[in-house]
Amino acid sequence: MSTIGLFFGGRSVEHDVSVVSAQIIAKGFSALSGRYRLVPIYITSTGNWVAFSSGNFPSIAEIKKYRFSSGNVSLKLSPETNQLILKRSFGRRLIIDIAFPLIHGTYGEDGTLQGLLEIAGVPYAGPGVLGSAVGMDKILFKDVMTANNLPIVSHLWFHRDEWRDNQEGIITRIEFTLSYPIFVKPSNLGSSIGIARATDRISLTDAVEVAIRYSPRVIAEQGIESNRLMEINCAVIGYKDPTPSVLEQPLHYSEFLTFEDKYIGGGKGGSMKGLKNKVKIPAPISDAVKEEIQSLTVKTFKLLDCAGIARVDFLVEDKTKVYINEINTIPGSLQQHLWRVSGISLPELLERVITSAVEVAADRRQNLTSFESSLLK
Repeated sequence: MSTIGLFFGGRSVEHDVSVVSAQIIAKGFSALSGRYRLVPIYITSTGNWVAFSSGNFPSIAEIKKYRFSSGNVSLKLSPETNQLILKRSFGRRLIIDIAFPLIHGTYGEDGTLQGLLEIAGVPYAGPGVLGSAVGMDKILFKDVMTANNLPIVSHLWFHRDEWRDNQEGIITRIEFTLSYPIFVKPSNLGSSIGIARATDRISLTDAVEVAIRYSPRVIAEQGIESNRLMEINCAVIGYKDPTPSVLEQPLHYSEFLTFEDKYIGGGKGGSMKGLKNKVKIPAPISDAVKEEIQSLTVKTFKLLDCAGIARVDFLVEDKTKVYINEINTIPGSLQQHLWRVSGISLPELLERVITSAVEVAADRRQNLTSFESSLLK
């Protein structure tokens, strides 16, 4: 029986979203208890690791007790056995055969955790270092899309030091390149955190001041008037032959889908009520646009060398013109609601993700890592 390490939480502003995602995914593993042993590994808000006993996922109240704790494990890498070994302060060792990262945002979705797991030689779910890093950074992602002639909206970016040194110049450059409305975003966050829609110079200035609190680099994107815009999401699963999901249309009442729209939905925390209540599945678009979006989803997934599950978000102007907006390489709750509509249950979804992780690891092990040279003679 393989032991799955479910990583969640993290030193990220999306910490709470990750906890809820992991809570949902852990329920799916309960149906696979005869095949896998699940070990929840909580990474606190300060970056320390807390390993819970295998079996049931901890309660939210228990997780909150550890949020700023010093952790309870020391870490040993064992690349010769392709395992991650966690030694708990009290109790036996925990040996992780397959890692399942469910950390959204920094230090989990951006390639940093993936790099550690690759050094350890541990198979892990989701995209690798490259796909994770590029997918997380909105600026690099758009550069890659542009280089491959894939459709994106006009944009520009700048560093917060440039803003502090020459605010007037940055505003002038934005207004010369783009027209209102303009979306301002931190370069490396998700869940709509730090994002604002600007309709004039005052709101643009305010939007930038918010964004630079979350990231040193900021991107400004050309917006589309809300009465001409549809947002469409498409998930994708697999590795060498990825499969797109049915499409969903997020529904919201503000100018863009906020954090509250996505996760709270007017209810209390600890759920994904926003996601359940404010999407239309399948999305009400033509077959031609649906096929274009599904094709672009697979192209984007393969271009970033992704594996497991991802979600690609699109903007559709006047119901016909499609733009790729961004990719989420660890989407909330793995988009299990979309896969359910596509005919894939949560346990089956997890099996597919684990299979992809094992396939990717087997591919990596075929690479040569040594070379005989005369340099040390």
